[in-house]
Amino acid sequence: AGSNHTPARGYFCNSGHSNRRPTLDGRTFEGHLLCEATTPLGRTIACPEPTEASRYQGLGVVADNANADANSKAGKRCNVPGCELDSPNCHQVYVGHNAIGSEFHWLPPKVMHRFWSFVSRASSTAADDGAEEQQHPDDIAYVERAIRTLDPSQKKVWCRSSHRGRAAFRPHTAEEYRSVYAQCSKPLASSVDGKVMEVLKSQLPHPLKHAFAGSDGISKNRPPSKSDHDYGPSWSPLYAALPVLRTTVVREPFTWLVSKYFWHWNRFFKNRNPVHTCDSDDTGWMDEFATEYILKLCGEDCYVRHALRDESLDSLAFQAEGNLRHGFAVVGLVNETDIFYDMVTKRVGYLNMSLNPSVTGQMHSTSKKGDYAACQELYATSAFQEKIMAKHRPVELLKHLFSVAEKVNRFQMRELNQCGGL
Repeated sequence: AGSNHTPARGYFCNSGHSNRRPTLDGRTFEGHLLCEATTPLGRTIACPEPTEASRYQGLGVVADNANADANSKAGKRCNVPGCELDSPNCHQVYVGHNAIGSEFHWLPPKVMHRFWSFVSRASSTAADDGAEEQQHPDDIAYVERAIRTLDPSQKKVWCRSSHRGRAAFRPHTAEEYRSVYAQCSKPLASSVDGKVMEVLKSQLPHPLKHAFAGSDGISKNRPPSKSDHDYGPSWSPLYAALPVLRTTVVREPFTWLVSKYFWHWNRFFKNRNPVHTCDSDDTGWMDEFATEYILKLCGEDCYVRHALRDESLDSLAFQAEGNLRHGFAVVGLVNETDIFYDMVTKRVGYLNMSLNPSVTGQMHSTSKKGDYAACQELYATSAFQEKIMAKHRPVELLKHLFSVAEKVNRFQMRELNQCGGL
């Protein structure tokens, strides 16, 4: 850096931020807590990460030494230096199994306050055709005040529970979060979601108003939903506007489905009677896996919209497509990992993915059973893919999203090559 620049140190965090889900069914690697908010800002305010965050906070495990090195071993909190809750910035490099949007729960309140000021002001200006006067000033101010309650240094009341109006501050632990969830998080989610939607709804793209998936393998004439109420607006513009650099690696859906099938063989398929094979007529498992993939790309809010509001998967795939097109600094392909590393190095000035080439991770590959190759060959045939996509809408949508990801990847490669080559 030049003489007038002071470099900031970044910190690495692996799977240290927990997920949010509408139910406690199932398990996630990072652990998860309940959340029913359906807007990104609603999730920020109503479902914040407990201040004493730990890797497995969703399972109730809290770091026993808050002063220990946050990167030294599994289980330590991810609220590392450079991204403290009272910091105006967040110098953190995070990797995990989380869906896009999980960062809305743990980014510092000052970062989120600047973000809300930007998007609300931009929305008001657009809605008023360039006029300076803000639209919905009371709603904007309400959200601003609510974000400030997330900063523990401000000592502001996060909510007043219904029990005798008792004051509650931002939860310190996962246990505290659970204890006030019904009295605080749920009503806050409803209130903030309504305010945010009122401010931004006119600026959000909607799947019923914008072209979606018309020429990339999705059936134009097969309406998947019964009512327009099955569709909601896309929050992808907010995901794209958040000041973070996201990266992801995607995989061709049918090779991925084979891998998932054998990865989960012992858990789901081994003891079925009759013996289950990858070409069995029972293909309902494909819907479950493909839907989960779409939700990960769509965002954490999509789990709530899908599970509790029965929103159309087409509507959620519309948001996922917007995220792929605008929400990721780098979209890589799993069969081109070296190119992905080069793209990240080129795109993100403070990362060099060529360092530590001798480091090897834990085994994380699918067991290659005897019929693995035959299944891969079957799933690669166009006839089999067309048959499955005609029967399984989630797989059809996922195939479309992969084609979008490929196009984004190639565009980003051309863009980065213009900046000096990969």
